[in-house]
Amino acid sequence: MKICLTKGCDRKLVARGLCSVHYHVHRSRGDLPPKRYADRGAPLKWIRDHVNHSGNACLIWPFSRLKKGYPAVVWPTKGIKIGVLACRFMCELINGPPPGDDYDAAHSCGNGMGGCIHPKHLDWKTRQQNVDDRRIHGTNTVGVRHPLAKLDDDKVRAIRKSKSDLETLARRYKVSTGAISMARSGKTWGHVK
Repeated sequence: MKICLTKGCDRKLVARGLCSVHYHVHRSRGDLPPKRYADRGAPLKWIRDHVNHSGNACLIWPFSRLKKGYPAVVWPTKGIKIGVLACRFMCELINGPPPGDDYDAAHSCGNGMGGCIHPKHLDWKTRQQNVDDRRIHGTNTVGVRHPLAKLDDDKVRAIRKSKSDLETLARRYKVSTGAISMARSGKTWGHVK
């Protein structure tokens, strides 16, 4: 996990090298550190320079990333700007094109959201195989790990035991009746027993 660049702070990095607290402090004062924009073509050159990278540690993308943490590259081709995940681009350079449209560039290290694009950590896997790998690595975003989760395991257990109607539970837990219904039936929060 990358941490805030502010001295003495060990919170998770959110934007411009800062955690959410320091980002908002600097934003309100108007003295944010500059964005790290790459020179044109630098990301593609960086990938090509690291195709033969050796070692076992993750190779972390040094440029800006998508909101979900994954690195991406954009390049113009035939007058159109095309964007692709950097790990997918690296995987194609190393392993050739994907065997089919439903294949992901899967990370054996489980650090895709952390920005790893190490050529030895990437391989083509089906979407289901990739999901299974995330379960093994503990990086799947289910339950409380999901960034938008409003419930937790204990609340879901209480919802399933409760005899109250959907509307009452929805008001109590400040979620929709649909969320209550799906949690109660096991369509969501299926991992909670």
